[in-house]
Amino acid sequence: MKNTIKFLSVILISLSLFSWTMIIPNPSITYSSGEAGNSVILLELNEDGTYTYQDLSSPKKPIKLSGTYIRNPNRIRLESTTSQKFHNHWNISEDGKIAKSRKGLSFYSLMRLD
Repeated sequence: MKNTIKFLSVILISLSLFSWTMIIPNPSITYSSGEAGNSVILLELNEDGTYTYQDLSSPKKPIKLSGTYIRNPNRIRLESTTSQKFHNHWNISEDGKIAKSRKGLSFYSLMRLD
């Protein structure tokens, strides 16, 4: 009887210790059209629901915005207080490594920087 109680208590303690897993949050996810320093288009999503977006593909009309975003399972909608037109709907691939957007005839594909 004592052995059974000891065995069950050890099992219960072991299960409770293994049930707590440490989750390390990713502070930000960055998608880019090129390498880290040479990027023309950059989208940075922060854990707190804010973003930073820059599109320097048109030197006459550079876009630099920040604001909040809404994330659905594989879609992200960027919200901004400005009336400037930009790629504000993004589709994220299943593995999270590619962000794609289309605005008119302009198609963007950004790769995740790790």
